[in-house]
Amino acid sequence: MRVSLKQSALLGAIALALSHLVLSALFASETPYREAGRLLNQGRAPAQDIGAPDERQHANYVQRLLDGRGFPVFDPHAPDLYETYQSHQPPAYYLLASGWARLVGVTDVSEPAAGMRLRLLSCLIGAVGVFGVFVLARTATDSDALALGATAIAAWLPMLAALDGSVTNDSLLIALCTWSLALFAQGVKRGWDLRRALGAGILVGIALLTKTTAVALLVPFAVAVLAARPRPSWGVVAAGALASLLVPLGWWVRNTNLYGDPLAIQAFGDAFAGTAQAKTFIEAFGVAGYWIDWVGWWTARSFVGAFGYMDIFLPAALYSVILAVFAIGLAGWFARFFRETEDPAAKTVRVVNLVFSLFVLAFFLRFNAQYFQGQGRYLMPAVAAFATAMASGLGFLGRGRALLPGLLAFGLLATSIYSLSVLPSEFERRVDHALARRGSVSHERIVAVRRVEPSPP
Repeated sequence: MRVSLKQSALLGAIALALSHLVLSALFASETPYREAGRLLNQGRAPAQDIGAPDERQHANYVQRLLDGRGFPVFDPHAPDLYETYQSHQPPAYYLLASGWARLVGVTDVSEPAAGMRLRLLSCLIGAVGVFGVFVLARTATDSDALALGATAIAAWLPMLAALDGSVTNDSLLIALCTWSLALFAQGVKRGWDLRRALGAGILVGIALLTKTTAVALLVPFAVAVLAARPRPSWGVVAAGALASLLVPLGWWVRNTNLYGDPLAIQAFGDAFAGTAQAKTFIEAFGVAGYWIDWVGWWTARSFVGAFGYMDIFLPAALYSVILAVFAIGLAGWFARFFRETEDPAAKTVRVVNLVFSLFVLAFFLRFNAQYFQGQGRYLMPAVAAFATAMASGLGFLGRGRALLPGLLAFGLLATSIYSLSVLPSEFERRVDHALARRGSVSHERIVAVRRVEPSPP
C-alpha cells in the first residue's frame, strides 16, 4: 500500500509528538519528586523541593480537589504559604489533573509513586501540543518539510521536554496557545466560518481558565480575524469573541468578588512577594547589568534548558552554540518576512505569531521589572511561534530546504540526551538526607530561600 507525501508528513508529526512524550517521561523519571535538598548554585540554600519548580504547590492544589474541599482562596499571609502559593491560579488544569489522578489511582499526592503518575498527564498534554506545532507550521509555511522541522525543534527542546515532565499548568497553557495559533492561522489562510471562530474562541477561553498569561492571545485573535481576506461577517466575529470571554466569565466573577479584580493580578503579585526583587539587583549591578547579565543570560540559557529550581545548568559553550543558531534563524525569519513576493496571507500569519510572541515577551519583561524571574519557561507559551519562525528562517537561508532546521532539531535532541545523562548525578549532589529526615523546612526559612539572590554557575 502506497503512502502519499501528505500522509508521510502526518505520520512523521505523530512520531515526533510521541518522541516528545517519551523524552518528557524520561525527564520526569530523572527529576526528584517532593525531595528536600540544597540549591548548590544558590548559596547551598535549603529547599523543601529540589525537583521541578512549583510542582509541589501545583500538586497540593490537585490534592485539595481530590479531597473535595473545592477551589482554594489565596491568602498571602497564610502560615502554610509555601505549600499554597499557587492557590490564585485558574482551575482548568487542576480539574483535569484531579480527574486524571482518580483515573490512575492517586489519592495522596505526597506519596512518591504519585509523582510519575501525575507527571504523565503533562507528558500526554505536551505531545498534543507538539502535534499542534505541526498544524501551525504547516499552515504558516505550506511546506511539509519545514513543518516537520518546526515540530522536531519543539519536540526536542530540552526545557520544553523537562517542563512537560512535571506537574504543572504550563503544559496545558502551552498546548492551548499552540492550537489557538494554529486555528488563527487556518482562519487567515482558509477563511473564517462560524465553526472555526467558535473553536478558536473556546480554546482561547479555556486557556484563560488555565493561566493569566493567556490574555496574550486576545489581540492576536482580533488581528487574525480582522486582517483576514475576505473579512468574516460580524456575526462570526462576535461568536468567536463571545466564546472566548464567556468560558472564563464565571471564574472572573469569582475573582472579582474575592480579590477585587477578574484576573487576580494583585493576588498573583502577592504570591511572588517573597522572590528576589529586581531593584536589589539593579542597585548592585546597574540597569544594563541586571537586564543583560542577569535576566538576559539566565533566560536565554533556561529557555534551552536549566533544571531543578534553576540550579542545574549545561556547559556555557553549548548554550552559546544553540543561541547563535537561534539568532541566525530569527535573522532569516526577518529576511523572509520582507520578501515582496510572499503571499499576503502568509505574512498575516507571521504577524499574528509575532504579535502573540511580543505580548508574551512584554508580560515577561514587566514581571522581571519588579521581580528577578529570568526563567525561559515563562516564554514557552510562544514556543510554537518560535519553532515555526526557526524552521521558516533557517529554511529560507537554506533555499527552501529543511536541512538547517533538521540540524538544529537533532542538536537539541543531542542536548536533551546529554541533559538526561547528567541529571541523576546532579540531583544526587543536591539531595540533603538530613533535611529529608526532618521532613520539613520552616516557613521562614523557605521565604528566605525564595529571596536568595542566585549566583551564576
